[in-house]
Amino acid sequence: MLKQHLLYLFTLSILLSACTSTNTEDLELKIPEGSKEAVVFEYLIHDVEGVIFNMLFSLHERDQGELYTHAAYNVFSNRGACAHQTLNTNINRLTLDFTQTCTSENGLIRQGQIEINYSDPEDYIGHQMSIVLNNYRVNQIGFNGSISIENTSTTNSADNKTYLISFNDLELIIGSETSLFSGNRAVHYEKDDGAQFETTELTYSAINNLSYTLVNSQTFNLQTPASTLQVFECWLAQQYFPISGRQTISGQNSSIELDFETGGCNNTLHIQAEGEERKTLDLSAIL
Repeated sequence: MLKQHLLYLFTLSILLSACTSTNTEDLELKIPEGSKEAVVFEYLIHDVEGVIFNMLFSLHERDQGELYTHAAYNVFSNRGACAHQTLNTNINRLTLDFTQTCTSENGLIRQGQIEINYSDPEDYIGHQMSIVLNNYRVNQIGFNGSISIENTSTTNSADNKTYLISFNDLELIIGSETSLFSGNRAVHYEKDDGAQFETTELTYSAINNLSYTLVNSQTFNLQTPASTLQVFECWLAQQYFPISGRQTISGQNSSIELDFETGGCNNTLHIQAEGEERKTLDLSAIL
């Protein structure tokens, strides 16, 4: 009887192990090589932008030791708000410390540190920021390295902003895998404050032009023939992923298209590798 019981437990453990392994393998098989990293980068770089733009909203008042008095709505509110903040106005530096671990309203767990070095507390045209990401993580994905952000707007407007984000050998971490990203990203957003915060309208578009190298030394280039687009109504539902736009990935022996138009506010996109069937991926499977 004891032998039968032990045999049953042994068999069950093998089955459970096989099931877990199969789920992981199915995910990897579903995603063409090089696309997983591009999708995660798109999600995570926007998360970092949201945190930084949230802090910029009241930075001028804080730098001058004044109370926040803006009547306009901050569409980035609460992004990274659980961080311990240290503002040093002598060297123009705001440090966001997530080392105590904080959980956002949509269940994301942030860790690590973001250091914002700014040229001026007022975000006018030409304003530059040097951002240091010290092992910054959201759940199982993260960044380690530096990025620079420049305000490239054509007018000094709080409701119409354009930024150029540049990076070189920025480490993207997915679980235990690390990839290196270099290139730039152009971001533009326009907002129209509503009578209430919930009726505010906003469009947020981005164009990526970058290259990246995987842990196995495979190199890919990514371009954006159709800007990715996010809207405020999705942010209100705590969905921070493009609802439309296309990106193309080219590798040594592959060509992949990412199509973000899947109908509504969600974390899904279509992926199609050259010569293969079109597939749908839910980013939640990676997060």
